[in-house]
Amino acid sequence: MSKEDWVAASAAGRAAFCPKYLELQKNGSSVSNTAKAARVRGDIEHESFNAQIKSQTADRRCFIASHLYGVNDPRTEALRGFRDAHLMPNRPGRVFVRAYYALSPALVRVCRRFSMVDSITRNAVNWLVAKLSDHKER
Repeated sequence: MSKEDWVAASAAGRAAFCPKYLELQKNGSSVSNTAKAARVRGDIEHESFNAQIKSQTADRRCFIASHLYGVNDPRTEALRGFRDAHLMPNRPGRVFVRAYYALSPALVRVCRRFSMVDSITRNAVNWLVAKLSDHKER
């Protein structure tokens, strides 16, 4: 086997998607405009599919805000957005979120039993939502 018969791993990977790729490359043929356009359409569809799957599997948990405002309230969504954008991308944020998930169901139970705790919690979360809204507008 001569060195000319060797195939790079990346070329072999591309061949898995296009069986003609290696033959076209070896013979010096180029990819047609139709094939390029099809690749672009495929890439767009792939990205759209990934975005759709990601949105369907998004973490919908937000115990306290769901208790206070409702599951689909814009304020609840704002808090989820903050979690996803600012807390989940870094380790301390993920630790905080894990602790929140562990403790917040108990806090919601206490809020349901004691209106004063519910009121204090509501005021604190309202303050946080207002701060997030102010920050978003800047």
